[in-house]
Amino acid sequence: MEELNVRLEKAESQAAKGNREDELTEINRERYTTVVAGVDSEQQELESREREHVAARKDHDPASASKETVEDLTLELIGTKELLEDGAALALEQEKSNWEREVKQAEGHLQQLNEQLVLTNDLKSKLEQASASLCSLRVERASLMEAKLSQAVKDFTYTKELEEVRTNIEEATSEINHLRAAVSSLKSEVEMERTSLTTTTKRREGIASSSVSSLEAELNIMEKKVEEKTVELKTLEQAAEEAKQAKLEAQMARKELRKAKEIAEQDKAEATKMEERLNATVSEIKAAKAVEKLAYSTAKAMEESEQASDRVTLSIEEYFKLRMEADEAEELDAGRRTVEERLRAAAEKVRAWRGKHEQERRANAVSGSLSESPNLDGIGEQEAFTSETEEVLHRSSVTAPKLHKMSRSKTMDSKTDTRRKKRSFLPRASLPACGTRWQALLLIRTLTWMSIAASFLPKEHSEMAIRNATPRSLEGDMTVDEFKEWLKRFDADRDGRISREELKRAIRSIRGRFSGWKSKRGIRYSDADGNGFIDEDEFDNLVDFAQKSLGLKIVSF
Repeated sequence: MEELNVRLEKAESQAAKGNREDELTEINRERYTTVVAGVDSEQQELESREREHVAARKDHDPASASKETVEDLTLELIGTKELLEDGAALALEQEKSNWEREVKQAEGHLQQLNEQLVLTNDLKSKLEQASASLCSLRVERASLMEAKLSQAVKDFTYTKELEEVRTNIEEATSEINHLRAAVSSLKSEVEMERTSLTTTTKRREGIASSSVSSLEAELNIMEKKVEEKTVELKTLEQAAEEAKQAKLEAQMARKELRKAKEIAEQDKAEATKMEERLNATVSEIKAAKAVEKLAYSTAKAMEESEQASDRVTLSIEEYFKLRMEADEAEELDAGRRTVEERLRAAAEKVRAWRGKHEQERRANAVSGSLSESPNLDGIGEQEAFTSETEEVLHRSSVTAPKLHKMSRSKTMDSKTDTRRKKRSFLPRASLPACGTRWQALLLIRTLTWMSIAASFLPKEHSEMAIRNATPRSLEGDMTVDEFKEWLKRFDADRDGRISREELKRAIRSIRGRFSGWKSKRGIRYSDADGNGFIDEDEFDNLVDFAQKSLGLKIVSF
């Protein structure tokens, strides 16, 4: 480029020099014409003097000295004239040769200037192309530098996130240890409650059997009295009435016993339903534990690879996948913590309910009133809920077969309790309808674990879920313009760029779950200048993110 500029300057200087030489040629021509005109005027003056001299010589007869002087002057004049003619001829020849040489040089310079002008035009076109390519290369260089800088920042954030994941795993293990201790204490409390429940049921069954036997003995005594006093009519009628009353009381006792059997059967059906729910929960816990093992092994492998070498080189796709898995692990950790908090709150409610009804049971046992005894069905539901809570809290310490076995043993214990409850003919006490609340809590917890387990499904299941969750307008292939028009619907302020909240609403409309960290990930992936918005020149990055992370099929035509 500099060489072309130098050549162009040389060509311009040569053109200026040629113009100056043309001007000098014109000046020399003017001088030549003036010299020729001067020579002609001198020659004419010399001729006029000769004529005057001839006339003077005719008129006067000069002396010999003057004649010689005149002759000398004429000779000198002739010599001067010849010298002038020779000088003029030489000057003319020299000027002519100089002019011809200068004309040839000017023609050569002109031809060179024409060639250089053509070359200059070509070089100008090449210069424009080179400048355009240079601008594009500068833009690419700037983008590559920004990509390298963002990659370095991402590597730094990745190491920081790896440390955070490690700390989260350590916190989770400590929380699991605390939960194991809490589960062991809950187990001991449940065993104590179960033993007290069995003793109370046995005592109540003994009281019920003794009351039935006493009623039968009274009935036999009354019949004997009726047989002994058949003579007296009034006493016979009274005995008959007493016998009828005793029979009515026996029938009432049988009806109550029948009702107690029906209630026990209902409790048995509820226990089977609870067992099925517990089995489903155990299967979900299996999936959650498998995913926890996978996450732990992945974190361990990443830690080993980090310890093996100080720096790890990852591609953009691998880093994108690892970042997505880390974000999902954070979401799952947050969900796990919320579930554990809910379980702790439920356990506290269970303890409060159990303490309240324990006081009522003791008060009823002291008063000896059989009609105000606590509801055995509520106790059965509470025990089933407590056992299921223990199973969920104990998911990180025991394997799935042990959980299944424990749930089966709990269910068998509840079945034996219901068999024992069949012998009771006491009426049900009016307690608050807490069974529906426990069932609602169980349903909420089951749905939570199902949502957590759904995130750990294989890739084909997750892709199927994504295809099912995609609206009908986004199914199949779509062009870039269609994708842009679809995103414009979420541009609330109509400024032609997408913010994080707008991208979050767009992702929520097609994916629902994990829209928060996906929008954050999309802004971080697509925002090259770091202003928090996706501009029009950054739209290609957003298209790439939508294809990789959201599973959309976007074509470029």
